[in-house]
Amino acid sequence: SFTAAFSADIAFTINPDHFPDMTNELPSVTSSSIIGGEDGTIDLESLSREISLDLAKEERYRAEDSMKKRAIYNSKDYDEFRAFVSCSQLKPIRGKKEMSELLMTGGIPTGISSRNRRRKRKDVKNKRVSKDAVTLADCKGGSSFPTEPVSTYMEFQRDWLRHCKKVADQIKYLSLFESSDSILKVFSIEMDATILSDILKCLHSFMLFDEKMEVNEKKRRNMIVLWLSCFPKCGRFHLNVAFLDDNEKALLRSIFDWLHQQLDLSRREMEKEGLTLNLNDEDEILEMIRQQYPIS
Repeated sequence: SFTAAFSADIAFTINPDHFPDMTNELPSVTSSSIIGGEDGTIDLESLSREISLDLAKEERYRAEDSMKKRAIYNSKDYDEFRAFVSCSQLKPIRGKKEMSELLMTGGIPTGISSRNRRRKRKDVKNKRVSKDAVTLADCKGGSSFPTEPVSTYMEFQRDWLRHCKKVADQIKYLSLFESSDSILKVFSIEMDATILSDILKCLHSFMLFDEKMEVNEKKRRNMIVLWLSCFPKCGRFHLNVAFLDDNEKALLRSIFDWLHQQLDLSRREMEKEGLTLNLNDEDEILEMIRQQYPIS
């Protein structure tokens, strides 16, 4: 039958008589490999190799275990958690000396001989001539202040660090984002806690209003409300607000208090002119936004 034939085939496959004795040919990583010869001398090279492997495994285990304990609170999903764990053994570059050493080698492993390194560096340089020329041209053109909102988080970080060192430039840059869609397009996945803190400080400075800025009062208020309403919809919002210090929370409270005062001021000005303006809906929306921040 088919079952009997299949069983016989398996029995033939695992029959040790059909295979030569390869025990002596397989590498063994046991204590017998450390003790060499009949006199019982210790092979120091094998011992050192085994100790190095064990230490490397232990170091990797501790690094991954430590990263897992941190990443479980900071990761948005499993893919991000796995990415954190996979780079747990990477070490940051500290100081200009390490960076200069990497630049001197051109990203080529230091184990390569100097002759091969020079040859490889020359080949890499020749291949990147045209690419570097394009990059330099882009850098020259990218030195001017942006006129349109960016679409990625990396572009926002680049522009924020490059062009937004002054408060006036920060306000000008944030005003490019005129809708919630343009903001969430950049920050829907993640927003760094430092970026959140910088924007809050910028909005607070904008709230204080310098007459030199020549910004419409209603436009200023709408811009602040727009950013405050979009923050809770950004990635890692609850994690970022957990890192807000007392000073940043005080800035948030003052911003929301100022917004309520602006609504009351608009209501009184309209009443003086004999007009009625119902701002209850705006008050409720503003209070709903405020409840999403830990500033009560």
